[in-house]
Amino acid sequence: MIRKIFLPDVILTALIIMLFSSNILLAYRASYMAKVSELFREANRRNDLIMLTSQPDSPHGAAVNSLKTQDIYLNFVKGQKPGREIVPEKYLNLADFEKLKKQVPQKIGIRNHADFAYLFAGMGEGNVFGVVGYVYDVFTLKGNQCSVPHGHDEHCEGEEIYGVIIGFNSSVASRLRTGKQGLSDSVIAKTVIAEINPAHIDSGTVKWNFELLNGIIGSPVKIHGQLIYDNVDASLSGYSNMETPHNLPGRNIFWELSPVTEFYICKSSVPPTVFSEEWKALEDIYYEKDK
Repeated sequence: MIRKIFLPDVILTALIIMLFSSNILLAYRASYMAKVSELFREANRRNDLIMLTSQPDSPHGAAVNSLKTQDIYLNFVKGQKPGREIVPEKYLNLADFEKLKKQVPQKIGIRNHADFAYLFAGMGEGNVFGVVGYVYDVFTLKGNQCSVPHGHDEHCEGEEIYGVIIGFNSSVASRLRTGKQGLSDSVIAKTVIAEINPAHIDSGTVKWNFELLNGIIGSPVKIHGQLIYDNVDASLSGYSNMETPHNLPGRNIFWELSPVTEFYICKSSVPPTVFSEEWKALEDIYYEKDK
């Protein structure tokens, strides 16, 4: 049967091509994506997934178990590939994330991210930000099919994504380095998530893998990435039986950096200043290990 072509689909496709190809978007990604959201609202009204839920490089994956737990605009935002050369608009600390959390409207639910796209764009969603903190833990998930907090599951199917739990407490980080600290709900409550999608990174020049990430738990890190609000995780956070990408007990902040575009570490136990030469790209550590 021939599928009818809706005009919004054609316009949406054109806007997506512009979004990926235009250099003018480097500084104003948020406002452009908010404009695209108008078409997603129309798609939601038609209950039509159109073309975007099948993006092979979407962190939430193409294999959707239930449309009720998917937000196609969120998938679209997470499927972006910001350039590594984009300078962060700002470096966010825990207080910044907590302030952003308080500004999230109560009416946002599991599938209406697009309705608030302009509001979130004004808060920075879609733009690249930085964060300086400590790696508390790492985990893997694959597409929309697996959730493996605090570990690595070789049996998950689908595209592998790395989740990095970033905290801001130097004492907790110190105990994590010596294996004397667990991740309680109260500790998780003061963390944020950064998602690494290897499909968004040039594998020929960057080697970010689970083994490397798992070896730097407790270390200071500087991370750049796209700021997004994950309304799906926020909506499902109270349901322990739901397989959300990272339904961590105690999770309190659902603003994320996804995808990560740059990842730096340092040898010091305390983070240096943002622009210090002590920061070293994570991939450089990979190549040093190979020598």
